Amino acid sequence: MHARSRADLDMTKARLLSLHRWIALALAPLILVQIVTGTILLLPEAFETRGWQHSTSANLARAVEPSPSKLIDTALSKVSGGTFARLFFSGKDRAVHLVRIDSPGGPRFVAISPVSGGVVDRGSIWRFPYEAALELHYRLMSPVLGAAIVMVVAGGFLLLIVAGVATWWPGARNVARSIRVRRSLKGPARLRAWHRSVGAAASVTALFSASTGFLLASTIFPWNASEPEVRSMRIDLSRVDTQFRIAAELVPDGRARDLRLFPDGSIQVNFDAPRRNSRAVDTVVVPADPAQPADVLRAEDNDAPWVTVLPLHSGETFGPLGRVVLLAGCAALLFLIVSGPLAWWRRRRTRGSK
Repeated sequence: MHARSRADLDMTKARLLSLHRWIALALAPLILVQIVTGTILLLPEAFETRGWQHSTSANLARAVEPSPSKLIDTALSKVSGGTFARLFFSGKDRAVHLVRIDSPGGPRFVAISPVSGGVVDRGSIWRFPYEAALELHYRLMSPVLGAAIVMVVAGGFLLLIVAGVATWWPGARNVARSIRVRRSLKGPARLRAWHRSVGAAASVTALFSASTGFLLASTIFPWNASEPEVRSMRIDLSRVDTQFRIAAELVPDGRARDLRLFPDGSIQVNFDAPRRNSRAVDTVVVPADPAQPADVLRAEDNDAPWVTVLPLHSGETFGPLGRVVLLAGCAALLFLIVSGPLAWWRRRRTRGSK
């Protein structure tokens, strides 16, 4: 009976290993994109253009109060035929005001100094590594199809990790011994041993990232939505500043994070709300007619799952240590996503030569 149970266990592990390998091979390119973009998002200061830092970060004490209408007008004047999409104010993630303009050729960005008000840089999303990483990591440049793919990748990655750990698991008493790589191993066997050991060591961080990533992808996915078309929107810039001022007065202790305009003339302004967490916002929607009451959603009253999950996924909930652990996890995953297919290929080549 014992021998039969052992045989069944070996067969189960063999099936799990096969599942682990095929998921890894199928999703390796997309998982690699997630690892690289996740690393960029963990290091926003390292991917800002040096010119921005020279012209803004050293002089932030002289930064002037932003005029949304002026920022939007400046950006629109630099992109012909574009439609205003969103204004990101300078702050924690950005040293400049960044205006996104949607156009038939793809989104364009205009970076504006918060000190001089002049244009610092402009171009496609690929000119702005942090913004490109943000779009790729969460929705692969597509609000619907890309977000769906990200959700599938997150789920597949979660299954990949579980299958890998289940295949390796030696029992609680043998974990430390199983992680060690014997010096006597050579060639492909040594590479496979390092793959197993690094995978086991990084499994907790990887499971955390995969599970929070899947939750985040499923909560921000635009269910029942379709790909938006770029369409012109009539913007009355003369009242945007008034609307923005009303919003700011309703959240006097908040720093504006971003601003959006809607076709009906109303605006939405998100203000940082660090009293709840690093990614929470107070949201104010001001109607086109300033005489109408504004709608205020305080961070404490926002029960959207992403408000809790996003700072967990980014590690910010755990302070500086969270970022260090996630960066180490990214390095380990980068090794795994390369060493796994390489070990599989070398093993197949060795078998084929016999």
